[in-house]
Amino acid sequence: MKLDGLRNACKTVFLMIIGFNAVGQEKVTERYPDQSIKSSGEVLNDRKHGEWRFYYPSGTLMAIEHYESGALHGKVSYYFPEGALSGVENWLDGMLEDSAKYFFPNGQIERRGVYRASQYHGQWIHYFENGEVERVVNYRDGLPHGKFRQYNDRGILLQEGEYRNGIEHGYWKFFDEEGDPTYEGAYENGERAGTWYRYDRRGRKKEWKY
Repeated sequence: MKLDGLRNACKTVFLMIIGFNAVGQEKVTERYPDQSIKSSGEVLNDRKHGEWRFYYPSGTLMAIEHYESGALHGKVSYYFPEGALSGVENWLDGMLEDSAKYFFPNGQIERRGVYRASQYHGQWIHYFENGEVERVVNYRDGLPHGKFRQYNDRGILLQEGEYRNGIEHGYWKFFDEEGDPTYEGAYENGERAGTWYRYDRRGRKKEWKY
């Protein structure tokens, strides 16, 4: 009898928990002053949970976000007012993590890379709207760190060098819009150091007093 009583008590507690969760979870719709839908999704125990959709005042989709216990968790997609995809991110417990891509309105990639703890990490590549690479930057702890290259919209290299903890450090080279060398020299903790050189119109290298 005692065992049956314990089983019945456990069943009662289990049913109470299910009932509490059912009551705690509800669908929510937020609206603009004109009563058009601003966002919609589910709330669990007063926190956003699962998929939420956000809309522009025009009614077009602005974003699709996923939540867990009130924190962004999972894939997030953003959209331009005209409807084209503007970005895709991955979130983990409220922090940007893993790969992300952002787009121009024409669908061309604007930049792509990886986040770690909501900061840029590793190599990020930025593009012009015509698809050419605009710059390649390496990051550590959210700051440029490592090799850097920048190009014009025709794919011609304009400058290359390295960063250390967000500032120029090491040997850098600069080029004009046609790719011909213009200056080169070293940085030390963001300041020019040692001998720098300038190239004249004939491509001759001369010491430059900066």
